[in-house]
Amino acid sequence: MKTPESPAQPAEADAYVLGTESAEVQRLQVQHAAWSAQAHALWERGGVRPGGRVLDVGCGPGFCSLELAQRVGPAGRVLAVDRSAQFLAVLRAAAEARGLAQLDVLHGDAADFACPDASVDVAYARWLFAWLADPDPALARVARALRPGGRLLLHEYLDWGTLQLLPHDPLFSELVRACLASWSTEGLHIDFAAELPARAPRAGLELEHFAPLARSGGPGSPVWSWVIGFLRVYLPKLAGRGLLGEDEARAGLALFDAREHDPHTRILAPLMGEAILRRR
Repeated sequence: MKTPESPAQPAEADAYVLGTESAEVQRLQVQHAAWSAQAHALWERGGVRPGGRVLDVGCGPGFCSLELAQRVGPAGRVLAVDRSAQFLAVLRAAAEARGLAQLDVLHGDAADFACPDASVDVAYARWLFAWLADPDPALARVARALRPGGRLLLHEYLDWGTLQLLPHDPLFSELVRACLASWSTEGLHIDFAAELPARAPRAGLELEHFAPLARSGGPGSPVWSWVIGFLRVYLPKLAGRGLLGEDEARAGLALFDAREHDPHTRILAPLMGEAILRRR
C-alpha cells in the first residue's frame, strides 16, 4: 500500500474538533455504524463500481475508505486523504490486516493534496466541508481531481439547529444554541449542504441529486449513540473554552444519563443533506 508524500501538516492537536486519540476513533466507529447504510446507498447511486477509482477526502480513521476499497475490489483504487497522521496510522494498519492493497493513504489537506487532476471517477466526503472555515478551495481541489463527468458524493449537515430532544427540555435547546454559537464564532459553515447550490457552480460542479435526510432514535439506537456520544465529548470542551457554563455542561450530561433510562424519549438528529455533484 502506497503512502504518497505531501507538504507539512498542521499540529495533530488541531486536526479535529474532538481530537484524534483512541477514544475518538471509537466514537467515530459508532458514528460510522449509524451512517454506513446511507453511505452505501449513496455510493451505489453515485456509481462506485468494481474497478473504479475513488477518492475519500477527509477520511479520518478510514471506516468508509475500507468499505470503498472492498467495493471497488482488487482492480479498483481508493485514495484516502486526511490531515491527521494518527488517524491515517489506524487506517493503514486496518488496510494491511485486511489485505486491501488497492487502498492508498495520503497525508494531506483537503485544499492541497497530491492527486493528479482528472484521475478519479468518484469522490466521497462526509462531514468534511462543514468543518472548514473556507470550503471553496477544498471543493475546487476535489473537483479538479475528478475526471470530466466524474461525481462528488456528499453527506453534510443541512440544518444542525434541527437537533431536538423529545420530550422537549429547555436545557437541551440551550446546549444546541451553545454548539451553534461556537461554530459561528469560528467562522465554520456547519450547514454546508444548504450552501451547495451556490458553491458548486464556482467549482465547476453541477448539482445532480439532492435530498434531505431526517433521522431519529431512542436510547440505545445508532442515531442516539451518534448524537449523544458527540455531545458528551463536546460539551466539556465548550465549558473548557468558556463558551458554556460548567454547571450547564454537567447538567447536560446528567440530562443524557436520565433520558437514557426513559423508553419514551427520542432524539431528532440534525437534518442532513445528501448530494451528488457532477464535474462538467
